[in-house]
Amino acid sequence: MSTLGFEFNPQQVMPEEAGSFTVVPAGDYPAIYKSDEKKNTKANNGNQMLVVKLSLADGQFKGTEIQDNLNVINRNEVAQRIARGTLSAYAAATGYTQPFGDTTVLYGRPLVVRLTVEEYDKNDGSKGHRNTVEKRMSVAQWNAENQQVANSAASGNQGMNSQPINHQSGNGQTFVQQDQAQGQGQFQNQGSGDSAWG
Repeated sequence: MSTLGFEFNPQQVMPEEAGSFTVVPAGDYPAIYKSDEKKNTKANNGNQMLVVKLSLADGQFKGTEIQDNLNVINRNEVAQRIARGTLSAYAAATGYTQPFGDTTVLYGRPLVVRLTVEEYDKNDGSKGHRNTVEKRMSVAQWNAENQQVANSAASGNQGMNSQPINHQSGNGQTFVQQDQAQGQGQFQNQGSGDSAWG
């Protein structure tokens, strides 16, 4: 039994579907590698997945949790190789390149993720939408890619997002995405001290 410490009236609170979550529009987002958990797969046949939890670090969806499931222990060698390659991409994106046996070394580290939205079949037969992580990048890699895009757009006179976006890392430092239309699409450290957001 759990004592709530308050009188709960379910008629005054909208019920939420179990497992409901926010789906954010497809795009690139600064994020923090928040945590992860190793779980048995539904088949319960010895396969295990690492459930990575990312927290978006800025904007309208700041604090939104994104989940990425990696089949790190799997009888299917291809699935396992893909999952371990993805874990390696997380390590590279967060700037951690040393061998590790405990993923807590990645906790709290910043990165940029490219999210997509996919449709899936719910248990009740209806359609749902969820985010998937398409790409994991370091801030430096994201900056380099967007510098190329901005330069191409400037030479082709194509419009690009020119709205600065402020980003804050877990240690309180603020980073600004400069005007991409002028070839300045970068997260820049506006704080002091060392940071993986470099």
